[in-house]
Amino acid sequence: VLAQLEVVLPGVVAAFSNPNADVRKAAVFCLVDVYMSLGEQAMPFLVKDLTPSQMKLVTIYIGRQQREREELGQAASFAHGQDGTQSCD
Repeated sequence: VLAQLEVVLPGVVAAFSNPNADVRKAAVFCLVDVYMSLGEQAMPFLVKDLTPSQMKLVTIYIGRQQREREELGQAASFAHGQDGTQSCD
């Protein structure tokens, strides 16, 4: 993914300014997915290409995605009894 970022990002960033809200939303989710795949390696590319307000929006959605993944991980651990308690299987 990292090797292709310079090819893909311009189109995604352009979609961020599309008049259609669904296209803009898809662009945000795409950038969040890029970050979730690459982690902090993606940040220099995002900061370089996005306006401060776009970056803030992407960062908010990254935070939400990270919280969701943490909650899912905790729920899975609990369901499998990895929290120190026994599950009721």
